[in-house]
Amino acid sequence: MLECGRPGPPAPAARIASRRGTRETALDETRPPAALRIGSGLYDRVLAHLLAAAPLEAVGLLAVADDARGDAHATRFYPGTNVDASPTRYTMHPAAVLAALRDIEAHGWRLGAIVHSHPATPPVPSATDLREAQYPDALVIIVGLANTAAETRAWRLPVDTNCVGAVVEVPILVDRDGPVPDRLEGGRTTRSASAVRRQHAAHHGIGANDAAGGLIAGGDQPLGRGRAGDRPVTSQLPPPDALLTALAATPDEVARALDGQPDEALVRPASDGGWGVVENLAHIRDWEEIFLERARVIVEQNRPHLPAYDDELWAIERDYRSQSPWPIVEQFRELRSRLVALLEGLPAEAWDRVADHSAYGEITLQWMIDHIADHDQEHLAQLREALA
Repeated sequence: MLECGRPGPPAPAARIASRRGTRETALDETRPPAALRIGSGLYDRVLAHLLAAAPLEAVGLLAVADDARGDAHATRFYPGTNVDASPTRYTMHPAAVLAALRDIEAHGWRLGAIVHSHPATPPVPSATDLREAQYPDALVIIVGLANTAAETRAWRLPVDTNCVGAVVEVPILVDRDGPVPDRLEGGRTTRSASAVRRQHAAHHGIGANDAAGGLIAGGDQPLGRGRAGDRPVTSQLPPPDALLTALAATPDEVARALDGQPDEALVRPASDGGWGVVENLAHIRDWEEIFLERARVIVEQNRPHLPAYDDELWAIERDYRSQSPWPIVEQFRELRSRLVALLEGLPAEAWDRVADHSAYGEITLQWMIDHIADHDQEHLAQLREALA
């Protein structure tokens, strides 16, 4: 616990855009959670977003759901763009803040934390952090990147303009949802920056200039084979004919999963408040346009550059939930038929053609098609789970 009069070392200004007149000062009306619980995958996504922006500061918002024990469970991360583009301060773009808050409200969650990085200082609230705290119910999560291991700490800051009261540190508990080599030290969480980059830098396409890194259900997720920086090993991939069969079958698999389901089942959120059927459908359709274009340029150009994409806010920006599911299925079917037709006519050696991906590095056409097949199965599983 830090006393307000004794803040940590000076650090950058910390702001997110907000409407005037929303500041609350009744600290005794709110209590910090007993602990902030976050899945290891989501935790790595947060770190990947912050690491991608270094040496600039990065910012994002974390939604949570509270349980009866007083713990806050992280449910979704909303990466923000630092419009200041500065290594010493940040401001999250107001449109991104508004979109995130609307999505949080729509899911029945709450804003659980404002996340930002300290690229060159420890993850301790600065005098500016204390002075500009505006959200009494939201923790401030700071990730210090000065050392080899990123150190993450969560704080409850007072919102009184005179800094009345104490700064309370809240433990971060990382719940394993995969083989993630993190370790917990008291209330602190440390994670190797290189490990985060290897496992998650490319999930949604992280660009160093725009700090894009939303890693929820991303089209660029490695899914177990390719990892950022790994050189593809073609001999370990399924043969082209098997990949073509899998790709061609996906639209029918999607249609069978939806067959006989009432319209209301296709547009409702998943039972955990996350993506339902229509969001998953729109997601795979939108990525199919990108996959088709990537395949075309690999075939037609010599070692093309493939830009990465940040799809974190597509569901909000493109209003997935208001779209009609069955037309999306047909749009996806048409795009997939074009991809399969392109691949079917290729000679065997074309599958070894390479491209430079912004996040994965060198990839082959065969690796990318295997990645698409994995992506299909991931979202088919989510579709079926949402309908269960």
